[in-house]
Amino acid sequence: MGPGSGIMEGNGIMLTNVIQTKYNDHMNYLNKIYPYEDTPFYRLSDSYRRMLEVVREIPRLLSDSLYELFVSQKQEVLSHFSEDVRFLMESGSIRELDEEEVNAIVGFVGDLLDSIYSKVVRRISNDLHRYLRWTPETADSGGELIRGCEERYRELISEIAKARAERDFYKEIAESLERTEPPMVGKYRILELLEKYGREMKPVEIANELNLSEVTVRKYIRELLLEGLLVKNDKVRPYTYVLGDPNWRRRLRAKK
Repeated sequence: MGPGSGIMEGNGIMLTNVIQTKYNDHMNYLNKIYPYEDTPFYRLSDSYRRMLEVVREIPRLLSDSLYELFVSQKQEVLSHFSEDVRFLMESGSIRELDEEEVNAIVGFVGDLLDSIYSKVVRRISNDLHRYLRWTPETADSGGELIRGCEERYRELISEIAKARAERDFYKEIAESLERTEPPMVGKYRILELLEKYGREMKPVEIANELNLSEVTVRKYIRELLLEGLLVKNDKVRPYTYVLGDPNWRRRLRAKK
């Protein structure tokens, strides 16, 4: 299977199977050296979640505390109320009641206190939720922001992996083309020679290296100058020449 076969689509980008494989390799590597658990996003998110767990418990904890306070106070209130009723009966302020009637009145007062307590706790709980508007039950804007940061972080890692995969893929193609490119013939051997040595050369040097006559070399040089593939240094005598375009191979392939 060639490097350009088996094209598949991923996240809006056409990726070859080879690029997809390289992408997976880079993703695994990036996730290994940059684990999400080590990022500030994760630490912030984890801290935020733990904080919310505590905040969620505030209404319940307060309700439990109020209930314990109410139970202890309720019994004390009912005890005082029962004593006051008996005192009023003994003083003649109210008519004499039997024990069953006293217990019924005390029970009624207890039910009344229960009803008042329920309304008070419900009101306090509602007020707490309105006050703590940033809890998940009302508006989790902080959580949404953190999740957005998490998604962006993962997108960046993915984009880096894609860029590296495509870079590796096209680099391998370029290297493969250079390895399989047929040897230069004629005047283009001069370009190959200059590329090899990477410096300015005189016509006589070129002729000796390529085993050509100096007349032929000068003819080739004139043609290459016209094509813009050579640059002449006329500040020295004899003139020297250097590559005019480092991408000359690509230009030649385009001409074909």
